[in-house]
Amino acid sequence: INMTSKQIVSRSYNKFFNIDERPETRMQHLVNHLQFPVTVYDKANGYLGTVGFNEIKDELVFTSKSYTSHVKQNQHAAWVEELFYATFDDVQVDYIKSYVRDNHVSLVFEVILPEKDPHIITYDHDQLILLDIVKRQLSYEKEPFAEVKRLSEQLGMRCKQQVAVFHDWTSFYKWYQSVSHDDTIKEEGYVIEDNSGFMTKLKLSYYQFWKQMRSIKQRVADKRSTQKYMQALQTAEQARFYTWLLQQDPVNVRNSSIIELRSQFEQTEAAHLNNDGINA
Repeated sequence: INMTSKQIVSRSYNKFFNIDERPETRMQHLVNHLQFPVTVYDKANGYLGTVGFNEIKDELVFTSKSYTSHVKQNQHAAWVEELFYATFDDVQVDYIKSYVRDNHVSLVFEVILPEKDPHIITYDHDQLILLDIVKRQLSYEKEPFAEVKRLSEQLGMRCKQQVAVFHDWTSFYKWYQSVSHDDTIKEEGYVIEDNSGFMTKLKLSYYQFWKQMRSIKQRVADKRSTQKYMQALQTAEQARFYTWLLQQDPVNVRNSSIIELRSQFEQTEAAHLNNDGINA
């Protein structure tokens, strides 16, 4: 909020939660409360950045979490601004500026910076993905997905992808069951939005597995006891990765992202498979 004008310069989502994280996102609650049709969108694995507008200063406002890019201690907001100007040329920037100004909206982006800010999923280049166009007002309201698509096409950029639309609980639940148990989908997950605007997230098993491995990597790097982790390692792959980690140079483990370590591990695994094939 700009304190002089009391105007909202930028607005993102209301916080929303993973399936099973809160009473209102548990299956037994959803079955009675989801309003169909229910739309599923892909969820990229970056962080949220917004582009809003300050009418007093007549300038774009870049934010991440609750910081603007002017706040020096928040790199993530500064990176939103940097990537924005690297992505759009002057003509596009002017268009976006008048668009957010005249429509009283802010643009919500997924910000993907594989070098500066690696998460769990592998990406090969920096990118902004347009997620939504949210009104700059206290009550939460956003533009329909058709407008998100139109704007992203006009700007020649990616927007979130619609994965599926379900018209009843049975088809939604079947889909949920099948993707929840599929560890070949190498994505973070999905955002599920019902007809009333209620949102929840589904994190996929590949993502959850490597997120858990990331905390094990942290413990190995900090030389903290991993005894209780060993008991928690349920699958053969978890145990193999942990054993492999312990054989690596501790400096490499400490300084590498989980993405880099995963890639090294997968190369070792592939080499072993080849050798086994030769020795068979």
